[in-house]
Amino acid sequence: MPPVDPISYIFGRLVHLRASLYQRGLLPKKRPPGVVIGIGNLTWGGSGKTPFSSFVASWAQERGFRPAIISRGYGGKLSSKRPVLVTDGNKVYHGPKDVGDEPFMLAKGSNGYPVLICKERFRAICFAYERLERRLFILDDAFQHMGLERDLDILLLTENALKFSDRFSALHMREPFCAIKRAHCLVYLREGLEEVAQERLALLRETGKPLFFGLLKPRGILNPDGPSLEGPKLLRGMRVFAFAGIARPKRFLTTLELMGAKVVGFMGFKDHHFYREEDLREINRRSKGADIVVSTEKDWVRIMELRPLLERNLFVLLMEMELEEEDVFFEWLSERIQRSEGHP
Repeated sequence: MPPVDPISYIFGRLVHLRASLYQRGLLPKKRPPGVVIGIGNLTWGGSGKTPFSSFVASWAQERGFRPAIISRGYGGKLSSKRPVLVTDGNKVYHGPKDVGDEPFMLAKGSNGYPVLICKERFRAICFAYERLERRLFILDDAFQHMGLERDLDILLLTENALKFSDRFSALHMREPFCAIKRAHCLVYLREGLEEVAQERLALLRETGKPLFFGLLKPRGILNPDGPSLEGPKLLRGMRVFAFAGIARPKRFLTTLELMGAKVVGFMGFKDHHFYREEDLREINRRSKGADIVVSTEKDWVRIMELRPLLERNLFVLLMEMELEEEDVFFEWLSERIQRSEGHP
């Protein structure tokens, strides 16, 4: 086993101790009403938790499970210990600066389910249960939120997590790989079309847990100044300047290149960055010579108000979740929901 640096060793031991205290009942847990599903991961950022939460909630809404998505509302001005209704499923009440970029995206993509933010998710669940008559609660980014009892934990994994299956790195991992045992289901999200290495596959199958494979793939290109969604082929052969404030920008750039774009420059910002006028002026300066400027949907919601300051055409890459054996996954999930105590 490779050596572990001192900081990772100490952090890993503390994380393990915390999990152990919850498991032994020495730290209290709250039991919310309804059926509660946690969506989470082991790494810091960038593993598809938010699109997967939307993916599950959209299915649950269509099936009549009366879902709601609960988020902490990271970065939002209104994020506090009081529940905030981002959308009731029909109208979006708050913008990204108030509730955070990801909850706003979830709200915009809702097919009828509510989205709420609250630092104390128990309160948000109780609010949605009593006031909105919701019965299934999907917690976006909740695997480490051990103070709240859940009926199911779905753990999303990427190649980045499997790299540290034999050692712990506090720089890359929220907790050691052995925490995988708390999950009820594993979803491995491919980085592209590559096959999963056999040793990685064996590692996941050895857990004995239901295992599914997914992929975030391009859905289309949004032209904010145009009337419709363009197909992914739009970027083929185009000289593209890209910018993004996300956890894993390399994956974004790789996607653009696979779509046939010629990436002539890139400007990166920290995750959840809210853009300022000077940022756009710098983008204008660096993008000279490019045909178009491209960014992510997550960045678009943080730049909408400043869009007129961009000198070049802006296009937004939209992604969608695709799951292999989708019918099998949702059949398994439906059975687990209906078996869970508290289902109506």
